[in-house]
Amino acid sequence: YVSTENRLVVVKTIDGSLIRGNINLNSESIPMDRVSDLLIKGQNKFLIMYNATIDSVKDSAVIINKSQIVWVMEEKESQAKGNM
Repeated sequence: YVSTENRLVVVKTIDGSLIRGNINLNSESIPMDRVSDLLIKGQNKFLIMYNATIDSVKDSAVIINKSQIVWVMEEKESQAKGNM
């Protein structure tokens, strides 16, 4: 059993795409406490997002190469209910 510590984030990639979705902070062998820990200390070269929205595609799983990420912003649950 792997516990999930989910965070809703927006990711901007180097091609200008904005991807909004959830990530699991415990997706690595060592659980993380913060989104920045997952991006910086995580051993996996890819960030896996689920329930993701990119352009007109919704509720998808997206795997992003971390080297293609410009920035990541965590959203609060109150912001999550609005549109991106």
